[in-house]
Amino acid sequence: MEGYRPTLSNTGVSYIIIPLKNREALQNIDADMDLITEISDDFDTIGYYAFSKDAFEENHDITARMFAPRYDIPEEAATGMGAGTLAAYMFEYMGVRQSEMVFEQGYFMDRPSESEIFVKLKIKKDKLVSVMAGGRANVTRTISIDLQD
Repeated sequence: MEGYRPTLSNTGVSYIIIPLKNREALQNIDADMDLITEISDDFDTIGYYAFSKDAFEENHDITARMFAPRYDIPEEAATGMGAGTLAAYMFEYMGVRQSEMVFEQGYFMDRPSESEIFVKLKIKKDKLVSVMAGGRANVTRTISIDLQD
């Protein structure tokens, strides 16, 4: 995304926020899990939260991908903490003053798991006071696991 760089953002947990010019760039990410882990260790982050402003769904503001191999999560389909951190980044660095945003995630996974994340920002006197995220995800399959003693 023109004019914006990857930035460490923290709302209680840290992510490296990566703005991309379009969803094609987001889709074409070839994530190097070892390098993401190393950089996440160096900066004590959960991982990377990459996004584009050209969402698939008309009523969505952002499409995103989250990578956290440091925590054995190659890619996550729905990340409220990441979405909240991105919303704070958008407020602080991009001048976005919406009190509500809708993000989508999970569209580019090997096994797509489309999710919808709602983010609410509490703003007082042009200052971000709090961020809350929640949303919907779709169950794409159910599995059973037998654990032996």
